[in-house]
Parts: sequence; C-alpha cells; structure tokens
Amino acid sequence: MTAPAEAFDKALFAKWRATPPALWPTAPPADCQALAASHTFGKLAVSGHVPPEASLTVEGGPDFVTNPDFHNQLRFSPIFDPLTLDFAADVAAARGLGRGPATDLLAVSLSSTDFIGHRYGNGGGEMCAQMHALDAALGDFFARLDASSGPYLVVLTADHGALDAAERAAEKGLAAQRIDAAAMVTALNRHLEKVLDIPYEPIVGDDPTQLFINIPPDPAFHAKVSDAAVAWLKIQPLVAQVFTADEIAAAAPAPGKSVEALSLAERFHESYDPDRSGDIIVAFKEYSTLGLPRAVGDNVAGHGSPWDYDRRVPILFWWSGMTPLARPEPIETVDIAPTLAAITGVPTPEVDGRCLSAVTAACVP
Repeated sequence: MTAPAEAFDKALFAKWRATPPALWPTAPPADCQALAASHTFGKLAVSGHVPPEASLTVEGGPDFVTNPDFHNQLRFSPIFDPLTLDFAADVAAARGLGRGPATDLLAVSLSSTDFIGHRYGNGGGEMCAQMHALDAALGDFFARLDASSGPYLVVLTADHGALDAAERAAEKGLAAQRIDAAAMVTALNRHLEKVLDIPYEPIVGDDPTQLFINIPPDPAFHAKVSDAAVAWLKIQPLVAQVFTADEIAAAAPAPGKSVEALSLAERFHESYDPDRSGDIIVAFKEYSTLGLPRAVGDNVAGHGSPWDYDRRVPILFWWSGMTPLARPEPIETVDIAPTLAAITGVPTPEVDGRCLSAVTAACVP
C-alpha cells in the first residue's frame, strides 16, 4: 500500500532537485506583512518577518531532499499541507473514489497549522501565510474532486484549539504568562528532597500538567510524596487546581451532562488514561503557557490545558447545494462518526458520540 506514496515522493523529489522549493513565500500577502513585529518569546528574540528566521537554516545541495533538517523545516512550512492534499487528490483519482456504487471515505490529516502554531504562535505573519496557503490548497483540492468524482460531503474540524504565544497574547489584553516548566519541576523536586529528607528527585516528567512519582514501591511513602507535592503545587501563584490521579479517575461526568458545564476535574477525566496519565494532574491558571523558548526552532506556544480556548474547535459540514446555517450549541468531535454513518447508511460505530439531527434527518432516534 506504500507504492502510491513512493511514486509521489519520487516525482516530487526529482522536481525539487531540479528546482529547490521555497518553503515560505518571499512576498507574503499584505495582511500577513502587516502582522510582522519583533518579539522576545521567553529568551528567544524574533523579527516576526516572513520567511521566519527558523526557516533559514536549510542548506541546499543535490541531496538536500534527504536531509533530516530539510524535512523538519518542511513540516513547519506552508507548503507541507498543499503537498498532502495533492497526494490525497491523486489517490482519490487513482482509486476512483466517488465513482462507484458504494460510498467512499477519504480522511486527510493536515498538520502544518499545528506545527506552525507551536513554533511561531497563531497570531503572527507566519500563521497568516499558512492560512492563505491552506485556503488555496483546499480550493484546488475541491476543484479536483468536482472534476473527477460524484457528489461528496466535506467535514472539516481540528483536534484542539490553542493560545497564541503568551507575550503576544498579553499585548492583546489577556492575563497571559509564561511558565518555565523545567524550572518548576526542578523547584518541586528540591522542595521534596528537603522536606522528605531524600537524596533523589521523586518527580519525573517534562510536562508539569502530568507529573509522575518515581520512587521504589511503597504505598505509604508514595502517598507521602503525593501529599507533599500537591501541597507545594497548590500554593504556586500560577496554579489553579491540583488533582491526584485517583481524584481524576473518580470525576466521571454524569451521563448527559453538558460539555460546557464540566468542572476542571471532569474535563481532565475526559482524557484520563490510567496507564498513561500522571500521578498528579495540574491545572494552571487560564492563559498560562508552559515552556521557555531559548533558541531558533524552539516552540513558543502550546496547548493541552482544560480551558475553552484549547478545548473548542470548529466543526463544519458542507455539501454542494446546502443552505448555510451556523449553529451555536455545543457538539463534540465524536459526533462526527455517528453522523457520517447515518448519512452513508452504515452501522453506527461504537463511540460515545451522537448523530447530529441538525445535519441529517437520517439519525435514528
């Protein structure tokens, strides 16, 4: 099943060796140029110009397309998603999707918005250039479907939201602050070493929202470490709430409870995995950003908090001839699968979503 991808890559790399690609527009759209402004994100000073400094480290040469640095820069550029859509359109045409008696499903993951959002934030010229490129690429993709397939339905969504780089968000009036995550975990360990009189760091984890207790098996001492860590975390100025894994495991929302009414513990429960989640879960205050960028290529923004700006995503259903309608009530991404199942007439998958009657009358009560 890898043959189509190998053929696509072979032709693409031959084209690039003849004419190396420009990863970023050298003359970005005017609205993107207007967003160019210098900032210092953490300890990293950037010009805010497009192309950004972080994209200027790729070296040319005959073998640049096999250079891992080039592939890294490619993912963080506005030309990556258009390549993905070109490949998806090629596959759809080659496989005759949309031209047979059965309904076909084509799932396409577009990742550059995530990559670019992490490295540059979502409020600057870099994300603006990405949105222009993605919009044009989606238009070309749908035009190719129009020319080569029958009727089709489009669903667009995302896996998470995000906050812009904390410093730029603060300029817009938000109470946004940056947290040096590594320094915080180190400070917690120094405190625990002192109060518990132990010669090692009992807490591990690069992400202080999910902390793991790493000590020899001893339930009583594990509880002692947990209690001391939770007490220290609760008095930190940028911490909103702290939970143990047991508290999150027990915080299952009542059936039918609105997603808008969930408590912080219930929000964490929605993504809790007893085999992977931390022993201590920390909710930082709203508009907090973890991580202190220091060098070109470091991420300046992140996601993963329980706050609505990270949780809310748009969900769009579209088909030719539909009447536009915006609906403000909350739905969930898990509602997409049951809705598509009803539209296509296949058995509803075993997921915890619901069919959206606002999209189709085929939902079974």
